[in-house]
Amino acid sequence: MNLSIIIPTYNRFDSLRLCIKKIQEQTLDKANFEVIIIDDGSTEEGYRNLSKILSSSGLNQRYFKQTNSGPAKARNFGISVAKNDVLVFMGDDMILDENCLKIHFAFHEENPAAENALLGKVILPKDDKFKNDDFLQWLDGTPLQFDFKSIKTGEIVDYTHFYTSNISVKKSLLLHNGIFNEDFPAAAGEDTELGYRLEKSGLKLLYNELAVAEHNHYVNLKDYEKRMFQAGKSSRMIVNLHPELKNKFEIKNKPIREAKFQLKGVLGIIGVVLNIKKIKEFGWSYKLISAYKSGYKY
Repeated sequence: MNLSIIIPTYNRFDSLRLCIKKIQEQTLDKANFEVIIIDDGSTEEGYRNLSKILSSSGLNQRYFKQTNSGPAKARNFGISVAKNDVLVFMGDDMILDENCLKIHFAFHEENPAAENALLGKVILPKDDKFKNDDFLQWLDGTPLQFDFKSIKTGEIVDYTHFYTSNISVKKSLLLHNGIFNEDFPAAAGEDTELGYRLEKSGLKLLYNELAVAEHNHYVNLKDYEKRMFQAGKSSRMIVNLHPELKNKFEIKNKPIREAKFQLKGVLGIIGVVLNIKKIKEFGWSYKLISAYKSGYKY
C-alpha cells in the first residue's frame, strides 16, 4: 500500500520549494512513497531549476510538464503515471506536518478495501502574517473555503469534504469509477464533483485531524472574491452535470432573507468606516456570497 503523492503546480515556485522541503522531512520511510509533480505550464523563472532541485532532494520523484490546462488534467496525468496503490492529492502550497504521510500510509495499511479513503486537516500557517490578518482568521472560521469545524476525527464525511489539498484515495477506486472531469478549468469544484461520483460508487471518506498540513497561501478579500466567483461558476457546472444537487449549490433567498442579506452589505461598509472587525465581517460575508451568486448565474 505505498503512496504516490500527486502535486499539480502553477506559478508558485517558492511555495512548491517549501512544500518539497517538508516532504523531505517526513517521518515515513522514503521507500514507501513517490512524488509526482505536474507543472501546468508555469512561466515563473524558478521552474527552470526545478529538475535540479528535485534530483538532489533524495526523494523518489518524477517531474512532468503540460501546457496550461488546469489542475483536473494535471491530476489525471498524475493518476495515469502513478506506480503505487494509494494516491495522495495535495496542493503545491501545502506544508505537511512531519507525520502527515505516515498517518495516510498507516490508514491504508489498516484499511485496504478500495472504497476507504482518508481526509487530513488543513490549517492556516502559524506565522504572524497569517495570525495577524483579520480577514484570513475570519475566513478560516467559515465554511467558505474548508469546512473542518463541522466534522470530527473518526467520522465518515460526505463528498463536500473531498478536498484535494490533503487527501488519500485508492487508485483502483478512481480507475473503476472515474477520474477528474477536465471540463473544470480552475481549482474550484472539480474535486467536489469527483467526490460526489465516488461517494455514489461507495467511497468511505474518514477524517483524521492529526494528518495536518498548513495552507501556505496568502489571500486578501479581493483575491477571494475572484475565487468565490469561480466557485459559483463551478457549482453551476456541478448542477448541470448532477441536477439533483441544485438545492445544495444554488442560493435563493426569500424576500425577508434577501433583505437581511443586503443589510449585511450596509453593515460591512459601516464596519470599514469605523474599523470595527465584528461589523466588517458582515461585509466580508456579503461580498463573498455575492461573488458566488454572480458566478453561479454567469
